[in-house]
Amino acid sequence: MRARLSPLRFRPLPLLAGAAALFLAASAASAQRLSAPSASGPLAEATRLYARYRTTLSHDDLAAADAAVGAGLAASPGDYELRKFRLRLLLPHHDFEGLLREAQALKTERPDDAELDGAVGDANFDLGRYPDAFAAYERFVARLPSTASYSRIALAREIAGDLKGALQSMDLAADAARAVDKEAFAWCRSRSARILLKLNRYDEAEGRLVEALRRVPNHAPSLAVAAEIAARKGLWEPATRLAERSIALEPEAGSLAALVDTRRAMGDAAGEARAKKAIAEFDAKLPEDHRLVHRPLALYFSDHGEPARGLAMAERELKGRKDVY
Repeated sequence: MRARLSPLRFRPLPLLAGAAALFLAASAASAQRLSAPSASGPLAEATRLYARYRTTLSHDDLAAADAAVGAGLAASPGDYELRKFRLRLLLPHHDFEGLLREAQALKTERPDDAELDGAVGDANFDLGRYPDAFAAYERFVARLPSTASYSRIALAREIAGDLKGALQSMDLAADAARAVDKEAFAWCRSRSARILLKLNRYDEAEGRLVEALRRVPNHAPSLAVAAEIAARKGLWEPATRLAERSIALEPEAGSLAALVDTRRAMGDAAGEARAKKAIAEFDAKLPEDHRLVHRPLALYFSDHGEPARGLAMAERELKGRKDVY
């Protein structure tokens, strides 16, 4: 039976800005999910490194952020803010059970911390426990209407098939960020554009991207969506230029894979070879555990001559991740 998301039980309220910097990444996700604290020492260092990781997608930066949090907790094991910050580091490691366990433990200490409902929802979402995820997201948005909570409601509605409701919620998320966080605003607009693509409303999608790129001209997720729109229209040269701009800013596997296909569609054998080499280099730089489980790469290998590897990656991921994908 399909999990159902109840109608939102709130009216738009004066929006809070504290968590507006959450959803800065392309993926849905796993955009990240707890507000960055203002701090010094290990927490400040971890925050800086994690922010760099979200831009570079370098696992060296992620490992350095892990190390900074570990050092801080070794010195102060009960530090609430460090333990809460560690939640966001568990997502890229696909430790969803660990995320759920730690978020619930923190929730017993601070039951009024609404952001922890977001983390509980995120863990359940990736584990495919949608009723629990949706309930947590609704608690989050009821307590703290913000970019972070509206974004999660949009994600829940999208996965449940309510695309119009998802678009409404993502636009509320963008409105919450508009005055306080241009990066978060741009990310929300890029997500709205992706939802509009599912509705085949291309002109409106392009309008959302114009808004995003006016605020953040070099916004990689928005450029990636613009490249997808151009490719759908058969405009291979613009699609290629936009994808290359996006990749130069953020080397994301989905955009790299799309570039292989647009170069092939153009009949550019040399360009296709370069794009395939870039994918191979991206793959080679991943830590071993990420090379074994990586959704965009699994799809790429399945569609580009290595189906056995793609299948093995998907089967391995399914052991620990039970979401609809």
